[in-house]
Amino acid sequence: MARHLPILAALFGCMLGLAALNTAAAQTCGNGFLEEGEWCDDGNDVDNDGCRTNCKMNCGYNCSGEPSLCRPLDEQGTCGDEKVDLGEECDLGAANGELESGCTDACLATDGYGCSWLVSYWGDALDRDATCDQSQCEAYCGNGTLNSNEACDEGEDNTDEPVVSALGGCRSDCTEVACGDGIVDLDEECDDGNVTPSDGCSIACRLNPGWICLTVDDGSSDCAETCGNGDIDEGEECDDGNATALDGCSDFCVIEAGWSCSDDGSGSTCEAVCGDGIIAAGTEECDDGVSGDQPDGCNDLCDIDTGWACTPGDDGTSLCATICGDGVLAGDEECDDGNRVGGDGCGPACETQAIVPGCDLATGEGCPPIDNDRDGDRVPDAVEAELGTDPDNADSDNDGLDDGVEIGFWGSDPLDPDTDGDGIEDGDEVELGTSPVSTDSD
Repeated sequence: MARHLPILAALFGCMLGLAALNTAAAQTCGNGFLEEGEWCDDGNDVDNDGCRTNCKMNCGYNCSGEPSLCRPLDEQGTCGDEKVDLGEECDLGAANGELESGCTDACLATDGYGCSWLVSYWGDALDRDATCDQSQCEAYCGNGTLNSNEACDEGEDNTDEPVVSALGGCRSDCTEVACGDGIVDLDEECDDGNVTPSDGCSIACRLNPGWICLTVDDGSSDCAETCGNGDIDEGEECDDGNATALDGCSDFCVIEAGWSCSDDGSGSTCEAVCGDGIIAAGTEECDDGVSGDQPDGCNDLCDIDTGWACTPGDDGTSLCATICGDGVLAGDEECDDGNRVGGDGCGPACETQAIVPGCDLATGEGCPPIDNDRDGDRVPDAVEAELGTDPDNADSDNDGLDDGVEIGFWGSDPLDPDTDGDGIEDGDEVELGTSPVSTDSD
């Protein structure tokens, strides 16, 4: 007996090996054996013969036995009964044939649509039926047919590869190639998947100054702000270590108008250029394009001189002129008595005038008329237009004092009959010998 043990052991090993092979074969769909999870197994890999290649039954079939024998169900349905029968790809009942339903009157999927359904299996382990209903049809992208839920569909030409976006194209999800689609195309500097400005990648898919954008694995841009780090990175003209505007280097690291910036390796140093004709916002009051301290209203520090007013011209250069009537003698003024009334020795244009004998400046009596003064109050019509007084009424506020007297002598308001608010009108105060601009004359 002992001498037969090696032979018996070998035979037993062979039997175990065969059993293992049979077990492995039995776990394969298409081997003709019904295994767990299989509803049929006809021993082949044909998909539409009643038993599919995943060992599930085709709609409208009965499958039985091992290997499974599959036959069409005896009871055949009708297109429109909401059940997917043999030869049908869908059945939506009354909705068949409706626009964009996805299912035609012949119970076939409309071009560009894919249809699915719910499969119900009935019967015991060796004799089962498959009934399919509850169809759902949806347009699918990539078939080359444009559906209502698609912006485009070029079929096999749909791509997520970089292209020239200006020439158009269609993505794999049937959206149009465009800036903001999250793919950096050949004519784009960046594309972060949106058209939000000032986030590193502009609405035109151009790099914002002071930012850097890297293309990541999905083809989109990952952008980070670099402006303010003290290093002049790609796309920056300057970097002064902050992201503050009006200091020469803007919050986008661009040199601001009227400034000059230099870099010594530790960040940009910026200075306003006085005399270049550009008003450096934040530090210069004016800049008339003239270097040095000239009597022109804008000094060598680009500050406005006293007695002058400066405004930007069409090209941005300051235009400066003296302020006649402010009481400050400036520029080519011959005089400035603090008003623009004529007949008091200093005219409306700050020119010297002779005082006419008999002219009472306090009342205006005996004072000669001046040019361009329709109402004779010694205030030129142009000045009245600036002040808001009436050029056709010598006493605009009807307080008993001419506008010229109020402005030129008393300094009272020609538009307020009671300048000092003491309840007595300006003209009455003059008659009483009190001041129209002080509530306590004594």
